Amino acid sequence: MICWGLGAFGLGITGVLETNTKEDMGANANLIVLWGANLASQPNTARHLDAAKRRGAFVVTIDVRETEAASHSNEILLIRPGTDAALALAMMHVIVTEQLYDRDFVARHTTGFDQLAAHLESHSPRFAAKITGIAPERIVSLARRYATMRPAMILLGGSSMHKGSNGWQGGRAVSCLPALTGNFGVPGGGLGPRHGASAHGQALASIVASERRPPGRYIPNQMSRITEALVERQVRVLLLLGTNMLSSFADAEQVAQGLARTDLCVSYDLFLNDTARRFADIVLPSTSWLEELGCKSTNTHLYLMPRVLDPPGEARPASWLLRQLATRLGVNDFFPWSDE
Repeated sequence: MICWGLGAFGLGITGVLETNTKEDMGANANLIVLWGANLASQPNTARHLDAAKRRGAFVVTIDVRETEAASHSNEILLIRPGTDAALALAMMHVIVTEQLYDRDFVARHTTGFDQLAAHLESHSPRFAAKITGIAPERIVSLARRYATMRPAMILLGGSSMHKGSNGWQGGRAVSCLPALTGNFGVPGGGLGPRHGASAHGQALASIVASERRPPGRYIPNQMSRITEALVERQVRVLLLLGTNMLSSFADAEQVAQGLARTDLCVSYDLFLNDTARRFADIVLPSTSWLEELGCKSTNTHLYLMPRVLDPPGEARPASWLLRQLATRLGVNDFFPWSDE
């Protein structure tokens, strides 16, 4: 599980998967917390953020560096990587001890409040300051602002904050904040748009015919299991579609050992990345998104993107490559449609 998967895993355990929309944020949020959310990776959110600011909304950025989002923000808190859970716990400590939480919402819509309150006793702002690098008084100020400026929306980062050990615990802790303050289920509140999330009512069907998948020894779609399978030579042939495993998987040294043990490694990419340069037996040139028919699913919309440029040289779309491969392998119904 890479990218957003681990964050969604934490949110799913805690019980929060759906998000509010960027349009709702622009029209209704009074406080917006960009928690590891870099607008460079979610550019269509920026204009709605600006709309909220024109209404007078207060914007806070929490990140490990000053990103593009910083120029849109009223306050910036630079946090040490991997310490998001500590900051969220300290904020909850303030909200609970100062009785700023929404008693009615907590009673009607949450479970485990007493256990959480007991857990928070040892997670004060002073405790979190040593871990996060953020001064205790700034943590207290942020907690009070979040609890009192309603409605408040948190845009949780798409992937980077979940790459460290136990990173999904940060997502779990952050997602408790809207529940404590009664910000779920209200316009302008809850968790805001991010890639990999679904808005309420979004129900895009999958075209994968999973019930027709033949029995076999399948490797779970998780970083550690894939790496183990490579090292143990359970995977002998690897086709990488725009994937630089050495930069996106954890424990790059072990990944390199596994890649070296493959019989055939094929890299299909725009760039000669580290994985392709060091381990690929065959490198195939890919198309960019402008050079192929494509679609884009965001938090609220499904977009059809027509091709506007001809592919250079021998570059071909991934769909063409896979269909050609399936034809040569005799997989007759791999793509049972006439065209894209």
